[in-house]
Amino acid sequence: MEATINGYKAKFEQLLLNGKFSRLGRNFSTTNNKYFYDTGTGKVFRINENIDKIVSAFIKTNKFESIYELGMEEADIKNALDELFDTVEKQHILQAPPVKELFGPQVYDLDKQVLNERSQLTLEVTEECNMRCKYCIYHEGNGGYREFGNRMMTFDIAKRALDRFITDSQKEELYVSFYGGEPLVNFKLIKECIDYCLKEYPDKKVRYTMTTNATLMTKEIAEYFAKLPYANITVSIDGPKELHDKYRVLRSGEGSFDKTLRGLKYLVEAFGDRAGECVLMNSVLAEVTPENLEKTQKFFDELEWLPKEVIHTTAYVDTADEEVDYQGIDGERETKIRERIANNPMNYHPIGTWGTRKLKDGNGSFDDVEEIAKEEFIKDLLSVHKRFRVDEPSKIYGMNGCCVPGGRKIYVTVTGDYRICEKMGPSPTIGNVYDGINVEKIRKEYVTNFVEEAVKYCKDCWAINLCNVCYTECYDEDGVNFRKRFRRCESHRVSKEQVLAEYHEILETNPEKLEFLNTYELT
Repeated sequence: MEATINGYKAKFEQLLLNGKFSRLGRNFSTTNNKYFYDTGTGKVFRINENIDKIVSAFIKTNKFESIYELGMEEADIKNALDELFDTVEKQHILQAPPVKELFGPQVYDLDKQVLNERSQLTLEVTEECNMRCKYCIYHEGNGGYREFGNRMMTFDIAKRALDRFITDSQKEELYVSFYGGEPLVNFKLIKECIDYCLKEYPDKKVRYTMTTNATLMTKEIAEYFAKLPYANITVSIDGPKELHDKYRVLRSGEGSFDKTLRGLKYLVEAFGDRAGECVLMNSVLAEVTPENLEKTQKFFDELEWLPKEVIHTTAYVDTADEEVDYQGIDGERETKIRERIANNPMNYHPIGTWGTRKLKDGNGSFDDVEEIAKEEFIKDLLSVHKRFRVDEPSKIYGMNGCCVPGGRKIYVTVTGDYRICEKMGPSPTIGNVYDGINVEKIRKEYVTNFVEEAVKYCKDCWAINLCNVCYTECYDEDGVNFRKRFRRCESHRVSKEQVLAEYHEILETNPEKLEFLNTYELT
């Protein structure tokens, strides 16, 4: 048997010249079929069971001899290898070039992107919050983030940030966001900033955005925002009172539901016909069970005064990224994640699994997807639908899911330091409101150092061209730290396997259900 089949060994070893076999692609299954995703081209092929077994063995061992332990008939192995290597030759698969560098506008166009292309400024108007949500990242013990503070941004700092941002950017539409803490604790400054922009830059289209717990929202504040030509206010509300008040509590420990709902209603009433486009909601899902999700969706469905057009996003409880050792692709931690999902799909992406059950059963349509699940599910589907695809393998690999740091947006702390994102914990600053943005520091900390470190691990990852993991997962105050990111990479790879399977499950049963993705734009 070995003598007959060993002729394929040279072809297999040729593939390994570009690295481990396990980095060249990934096989996955739907209910009725088996598939293979190719890293280098982004192509997906339906494969038979024998090819699936052989590819699985190659991925697991990176050794040709592993096929002899599959218990397959010699003729079946030969036929499978014939078909596999015929496809390799004709479709240029399993040939992803080695990863030697990462490429993107951060690398080739950083100066222009940073100096001219910024469209969003986020101001940390206060560190203070009137609530103490039990899952908040700023609680003591959630390492990697600052704790609750009481510092307030001054108007001088805000004005300096606004002037630099508005005069430097060449974008037609700009976004100014207010962040905390709870931003409304410092509504005085928010109003000063908006009034200043309206007076000094009347010809600029500036959209003002804010996420708030709404407990401090008054009719007067709501009406102030509603009079602005461009404004978007996101209210954090986790569902019905029993779920919301379990975690979203005031400093006193009292539940905040009644005050939040009141604030949301003030906004809806103030914006009137514009509420559907200007008011948004976000729910943090602390205890994700089908029962709680049903309660949450039912609660929002029964709010008669809430416009159906209001966009509703969801999030899972965020935690600081734990530093761990690198275990490689399909290591022990990653394997355990995969096993947990195999035992119960709700362990993968519970809101997506629950919210899209009607879409996947072959009878429903996109309209049947539960509202609180739509945005996240669509993001998943889009990552496959609009994935990188070429006929022949590309030598260019992107910067994972990283933005251009200091390019699209910039975050200004209460003290006037520039950081790349409000979602990051301690990380190197990239300038300040007094000296401006430091392009060379960005290049060193967030391009050169990041790429140098990322290539060490991305070179072995089959999901490199599907990756949307960004800077937020791999930095501390000293710079890039991939030990904080390894867990995220592991869960991300397992997630992509699941999304590939979900997408092709729908594609098999009713491909027309996916047509809306051709023109869909995320908010």
